Amino acid sequence: MQCTVIVRPESATCFIACPVGLPQLESSAPTAAEAVEQVKQKLSLWLKDAEVVEVSIPTGNPWLDTFGRSVNDPQFDEYLTELQRYRKEQEVE
Repeated sequence: MQCTVIVRPESATCFIACPVGLPQLESSAPTAAEAVEQVKQKLSLWLKDAEVVEVSIPTGNPWLDTFGRSVNDPQFDEYLTELQRYRKEQEVE
């Protein structure tokens, strides 16, 4: 398994290593190699009893599910007329 780890110097004697997306596994050490090794150990422990599960996420935009729902509303034209009247009143004020 591959994991992207960001390594950066914190000071002249301290390096921080953090796996992307898992800030709770961040490590610090005197060298970059040691910080990365600590992250590898933490990742191994963290993943030891884990399982990878795929989940299905509905696609599409839930906001669009309501699009066009008023097309058969007998009062929709009246609503649009009232909305236009209200907007014109707001422009005048």
